[in-house]
Amino acid sequence: MNEEKREFTRFAYPSGKEAPAVELLVFLPELADGPLHPEDFSTGGFKVKLTKCPAVDDRCGCDIQVYGVSLANLKGRVVRVEENGTDPKTWSVGLSIDIPEDDRDRLSSLLMAFINGEEELVE
Repeated sequence: MNEEKREFTRFAYPSGKEAPAVELLVFLPELADGPLHPEDFSTGGFKVKLTKCPAVDDRCGCDIQVYGVSLANLKGRVVRVEENGTDPKTWSVGLSIDIPEDDRDRLSSLLMAFINGEEELVE
């Protein structure tokens, strides 16, 4: 997706910290059996690698956990699917999240603490 189309700025993993980071997890029970480590992320959505291929516009439940703080019962929508050409097959999947504004502000604060390595700032 082109950056011009993005409503929310993408965050990058902190310097010296490689994805996957256990401090940032995404749970998509309808699409994956366990926690996922997003490849990129924002307060509007994220990209994950899946072993099942969803369809664009598929909807799913979504929980996000940053430093052990959970934002639960969110709704996700598949906005992009790209086959990775691996064996076994995997797909990079972009999801947008439907999140109340108060939770989006909280997520933004958590992601800022995460990218700055400031776990102690998380309540």
